[in-house]
Amino acid sequence: MLISEDLLLLYGATITELECPETLFTQNDIPEYYYQLVSGTIKLTHYNNGTEVITDLLEKGAGIGEFLLFTDKRYPFNAVACEFCKILQLSKTSFLKLLEDNPEVRLNIIKQLYIDIEKKS
Repeated sequence: MLISEDLLLLYGATITELECPETLFTQNDIPEYYYQLVSGTIKLTHYNNGTEVITDLLEKGAGIGEFLLFTDKRYPFNAVACEFCKILQLSKTSFLKLLEDNPEVRLNIIKQLYIDIEKKS
């Protein structure tokens, strides 16, 4: 688990539920929330010449597109439920406050971002 569920709830996270193939967010949406998968599987996709390309499959405990909360960029992919999913959702403002108040969590996020970059290279 990237961030403990209890800590996310303490900072105001709510639970969102999705059925397959509901979309959490779509390409070009503005990142406004930190999302963490409590259960289920999410696929990250984009389209290339009309063909869906799956760039990642995320499972329990994974953050979903969290790196974009540190930029002014829009999502370059879609997040789509592959099965019934429960997701913790925390506003960007509350997420950044959580990181400010909890340096050990901030360090874990940085480590995970590095691991994700290494996986893709």
